[in-house]
Parts: sequence; structure tokens; C-alpha cells
Amino acid sequence: MVVCKKILVCLSLLLVCLLAGCGAPVLSDREIVRAVFFEKSTSGVRAVMLLEGKNAEEPAPETVLAEGPSPMQALQQAERRLQGDVFYGLMDLAVFTDAFSCEEIRSAGKELWDTLRPVPRIRTLLLDSEAAPADWKQGTGELYEQITAGSKRAHFSSGLQQLFVQEKEYALPEWQGTGFGFVFLRQGREAVRYEAGLTAQLSALLRRQSDRLDCRIPEQGLRLRANATVQCDAQPSGGAVLRLTLRDIKLSSGSAAAPEAESHQKLESAVQAAFMRIRADTAADGFDPLRLHSWTFALDGSRPDTAAARLELVLES
Repeated sequence: MVVCKKILVCLSLLLVCLLAGCGAPVLSDREIVRAVFFEKSTSGVRAVMLLEGKNAEEPAPETVLAEGPSPMQALQQAERRLQGDVFYGLMDLAVFTDAFSCEEIRSAGKELWDTLRPVPRIRTLLLDSEAAPADWKQGTGELYEQITAGSKRAHFSSGLQQLFVQEKEYALPEWQGTGFGFVFLRQGREAVRYEAGLTAQLSALLRRQSDRLDCRIPEQGLRLRANATVQCDAQPSGGAVLRLTLRDIKLSSGSAAAPEAESHQKLESAVQAAFMRIRADTAADGFDPLRLHSWTFALDGSRPDTAAARLELVLES
């Protein structure tokens, strides 16, 4: 009996050691990657790796830069410049500047997924080149903080898996310096970009990559905050109806005396105008930017004409 107990104790200790990663470098000895940024360079691609700081008193992040013919080759060059083993388990951000094409980002994303998985936390974003640091060595940490703070406000969904949901297209939020725009990327076609504001946020909602509107609508003198859901119904005519429901609405007008009905009418006008713009900008044969086909096919097996889709706005108090 005593021998059995000793064996059980030894096995338990062994299991604890295995679960704790005994035999592998401790986390403090590893190079902990928090984010990776990619931009085009004269020689190909530059990878900018943001690392967790190692100074216990002032843990300022560290930045490592390297170049290569492709994003992953540049990243591998950056890894070779590090002293310790690279650890991607805490990485939560992969960013591409707007110079990359749909195909280039998807290819790099696939390599990242195959190399780093399982890392479900990685958000994938675009970066407006105008918002990129002039000096990556000095400005990467601040850019990371800005994007992280902006992401908490924007509530965009942009996991790495977004690149593979559809065969020919996907959409990503784009950090533009003070807020997030939204970009439709399509194989073999020019990207469709929207600046931060109602149209960008509505695009994300209709793609089911957001659940909130939080923006100013300057042309109508409105400030809007609301939680949102979208449903899609196929129509006998062959089109589709997207039903956008806003809840917990906080709508303010530049005119304090403006009646609620008037503000709601202005909001309806602005939302419909934004939807018509999105529909016109993204309509193309063989593409499904608003993912209407997958939506309605699950309902009744139909594939509606994207160009004939319409939007209904429902306001719930």
C-alpha cells in the first residue's frame, strides 16, 4: 500500500511538471510576441515584431525589424535576430498596411494560421499607410496601444479566420489614425475603402463583424450610439431584405429642441444613404460582399441578387 501511494505521488508530480511545461524555457526567458506589422518596402516586405518588455521595473515593449521577399520570410528573418525562443501564445494582433492586395494578405494569413495555431486571439487589421509610424523602432508600441484602445470602442470582429470564410473576398477594419474605417477586399479587383464613420460601421454590421453603431453623422447633425442586430429574409422577387434593428439607442441632435420623430427621420435617411452607397460600391458579378447568399441559402436554399437587396431599419426604445 505504501509503495502504491509513493507511485501515485510520483505520477502526480510528473503530471504537474508536464502541464507546467517543465523542460521548456520558462516564459520570462522567451521572446514574447504581442503583435506583428507588415509593410511593403523597396526590397520586398518589412516585418515589425513588437515584443513584451523584459525590464521588470519599466517593461517598455521592444521592436525588431527585418525584411524579406514575403511577409513570412520577413518574419522569419526577424525571429533570427532574437536571442531566446520565440513565443506567440500571447500575440493578439497582425496588421498589414493598405499596400497589400487581397491575395497577398490571404496568403500571408494562411501561413500565419498554419505556423502559429492555435492562437485564437489574433485580430487581423489593415493600417492606412498615412497612419504608419515614420520610425517603426520608436512608434510601434504607441501604435499598438492606439489600435488596442480603438478596438475596445469599435467592437469589430476581425479574427484571422475572417480571411478564409469566403473564397473570393473578405473584409477587414482599417486603423486610420483616429478611428477605424472598413475595407472590402476582393480577388482581382480594387479594394473598396470607407473612412471611419457610419458607412464603415454599417458595412461591418452587415458583414456580421460588429454589433454596434457608435458614430457622428455630421451631414444630419446627429450623434448615435446603439446596439444592433441584422437579420436577412429572402423575397419572392429574388431580392433580399436586411432588417437592421437598433436597441438601447442614444441619439442626440445638434438642435436640443429637435423633435424625436425628426431625429429618427434623419437617422433613417442617413442609414439608407450609407446602405445604397455600400451596395453600389461592392456590386459585382460572382461576389457576395454582404454574405447574403450564405444567409438566405440557409433559410430556403435561394441565392438572391445582391444588387436588388434593400434595408429596413427598426428602432427599438
